[in-house]
Amino acid sequence: MHLFFPTVSPKILLLKALSSQSLFIRWKAPLLENHKGEILNYLIRWRPVLAKNETDRNEIPESDEDYEESSTGKGDKGGKRWLEMIQDAVLGNSAIISGLNAHTIYEVSVAAGNGMGYGPGSEPEQEQTDEDGWCCFVVFANLHACF
Repeated sequence: MHLFFPTVSPKILLLKALSSQSLFIRWKAPLLENHKGEILNYLIRWRPVLAKNETDRNEIPESDEDYEESSTGKGDKGGKRWLEMIQDAVLGNSAIISGLNAHTIYEVSVAAGNGMGYGPGSEPEQEQTDEDGWCCFVVFANLHACF
């Protein structure tokens, strides 16, 4: 059977916390011969996990059908529903995921899409958002230093 959607996933190069509510992700597109047509957009999926490296590899949706099943709660273990955003390929191979919870570990995966659908999701990476906090700036007036 000949597949018309991308046959290889992007590779996540960097996943980094930007704040207590956002992560930055950068990925490498699949090789051109695996595109099966022009890459039009990327599907970025994420979900919270309880601890680093908690992933059950059988839970990662590999297709739109698997994702639909997990997002409806069928086959979704522990209520860890994948959230998603779609980014147009012309915007590049990086994105900011926002609206996250503070001090929470997230698992993130990226899939490339063409006119026929999305290919497999990348190997998930995990990163923890920063803690909520506040900054305190101390301003010293009339500070003199003598040597």
